[in-house]
Amino acid sequence: LEAAGEAGGANVSLVEELAGSGPWSWAGMFPLGFMRGGQLITPWGDGTWGVTRSSGSEVAPAGAVFADFANSFHTVRLKDRHCLKLESTRKVDGEHVSVEFGPPAEFDGRDEGRECKSWFSRAVEAGAAPP
Repeated sequence: LEAAGEAGGANVSLVEELAGSGPWSWAGMFPLGFMRGGQLITPWGDGTWGVTRSSGSEVAPAGAVFADFANSFHTVRLKDRHCLKLESTRKVDGEHVSVEFGPPAEFDGRDEGRECKSWFSRAVEAGAAPP
């Protein structure tokens, strides 16, 4: 995959925002990190991420990046900037999963009407001291 910031277009801002960020949770699995230079760290092993796949023949759609790991290819898009939520679509079968900033939130699986709080906000409310 092409490293962060090396391609033009609408997906550059998403690349810039993700580069070096984390930890994230992918479908409730934690931790996940979008490292600078296109390295993706996942609970299933290392992968790659960016705006083009290694062959250079496939470019991510505007506003999206690729995240490839564990022999699976995914397209990741911003779902909710305020709540720091992304959505992944697996190439082989179109399965959609949530990618959220921080450890997975404890909730009953219903997203509608749920107040958005970052893992940091939840920790402070629980009495943890800020770093």
